[in-house]
Amino acid sequence: ATEWSRPPGDWLSKTVTPGPPDGVTTVSVRGAKGSWELKLSSKTWLLGGKPVGKEAADRLVRQAREAAGSLEADSVLDAAQAPKDIGLDKPELQVLAQTGAGPVSYAVGKKDPSGRRYVKKGGEERVLYLVSDWKLDALRKPAAEFLKQ
Repeated sequence: ATEWSRPPGDWLSKTVTPGPPDGVTTVSVRGAKGSWELKLSSKTWLLGGKPVGKEAADRLVRQAREAAGSLEADSVLDAAQAPKDIGLDKPELQVLAQTGAGPVSYAVGKKDPSGRRYVKKGGEERVLYLVSDWKLDALRKPAAEFLKQ
């Protein structure tokens, strides 16, 4: 009987976005520092129609693709038992990506007491994810960071 009465974090999947980062072809972010969209076109990453430099593509685009295409949470909690003000009514970030498995979306809220961010996956109302802040760093960068040479 104890196996059936565990908290959600003990048995639910911690996968926020499934699939390999290499399958991500578009990453769109809306946030406090502005909005931007990365798009793969003819093996070149474009941001607002401008090509992203090799160094930024190797570092920042790779990190953004990982956050969009293969994001793993540190823990999972039942949305009905979440604290009241977690910042998802006005999220810090709204992320939409096109992956090999199809479109994915999620919203990023405030930090919990241990410094992890509340994340709500699009289409999933029952579960919230807690994700380490560093996993989302590339998505908080302004567009200008991706275009630096």
